[in-house]
Amino acid sequence: MLRRLPPLAFTIAIIMTLLFVGMVNAEDDHVQYKFQYYEDNNEVQVITNAATISKSLGEHVNLGVSYLIDGITGASRVDDRGKAIDGVTAASETDEKRQEVKGSVQLKFDVGAWFNTEKESEDPTFVSITGINSAETDYTSRTVSASVSQDLFQRNTTLATSYTKSFDDFDPAERFRHAVAKGDGWNYFGEGKRQTDKYSVSITQGITTKTLASLIWGYTFDRGYLSRPYYVYQLTNETWVHENLPTERKAMTYTLRVNQFIPTKNGSSIHFDYRFYNDSWELLSHTINLKYYWRFAEFFIVRPSYRFYTQNSAFFYKDKYPSSHKSYVTTDFKYRECMTHAVGLKLIYELRDFFEPEDSPFMSLFPTAIDVAGNYMMRTGTTDEAVIRSHYNYWTDQYQNFWIQAGLKFAF
Repeated sequence: MLRRLPPLAFTIAIIMTLLFVGMVNAEDDHVQYKFQYYEDNNEVQVITNAATISKSLGEHVNLGVSYLIDGITGASRVDDRGKAIDGVTAASETDEKRQEVKGSVQLKFDVGAWFNTEKESEDPTFVSITGINSAETDYTSRTVSASVSQDLFQRNTTLATSYTKSFDDFDPAERFRHAVAKGDGWNYFGEGKRQTDKYSVSITQGITTKTLASLIWGYTFDRGYLSRPYYVYQLTNETWVHENLPTERKAMTYTLRVNQFIPTKNGSSIHFDYRFYNDSWELLSHTINLKYYWRFAEFFIVRPSYRFYTQNSAFFYKDKYPSSHKSYVTTDFKYRECMTHAVGLKLIYELRDFFEPEDSPFMSLFPTAIDVAGNYMMRTGTTDEAVIRSHYNYWTDQYQNFWIQAGLKFAF
């Protein structure tokens, strides 16, 4: 159980404060709170609280602000010398806290009206700019992104593109620096720094009045210190080495997305995604996502989901590294051949007419939605000699995790 829980009362106070900022009726105006609990079979638990507000300023500007805090508990498997220890008999409990602040602005333009001043266009242009700052004890990340989307042919077609830049900085405890400084990439941008550039281009097309399809291409260029300072591997009884990964990674993704409306009594839809991934570490993967939204009753939506994922191994991953090994080393099973199955269920209850004006004039101003979700994931092929000789400690041959989430959303 977490010894330090995130300040839930503080998060709720933020929501209530933001709730009274500007009472202008707009479609995108809402305040949302999310709570999530995560646990896996590697003794990691995470409790997350997140608050978000979205506010429209007139017809052309929308502002968004969110605050997230994670409380993380896990068993430490690295001693004061940076060596792995027995996760069962000698591991100590560690608590970490991560805070993230995000701000965004979205601008809506009527580009078509610039060329035809007699009437407004039905195909708006959206420009969004987002900034994120995330910090924890030994790691900080700053991200800025921009995106542009253009509707065409009376919103039957949408073209979009985006660019994201991230600056990450590892600051491990002093006792680890002498070891990780020997690895590739530690001084690529300066001690423990990495940078990431992401690009995407997409086209979304209405195939019929009930079918929507999207094609998305993405490119990511990651470089700098891409290892993790606390991942260690036992070469011999007396020799331990820290994870050492290549200094650059280039990846491409190709995604097909199809949403199909199904004319049931209250309406339902199937969402299908397929993604192909390949990168310069010779890792290839295939991902299939299926979600079914079923409006069980007028205000009640059930959404079961299934995700299948499979990949090969990165070129440097070995089940067992020889004692004379001098090159890249990792104990992270995410780089080996594996297969993942995940199932989930989400329940959404929309309280649009729950509060009548004559009963509660105040609460009737805020259409409300409540959602509850759960997800279970099982990953095969997660134990071999590399994992056994690492900071990991598994009692089965499968990695598993589970999370539950609850959310509350007020529109105003």
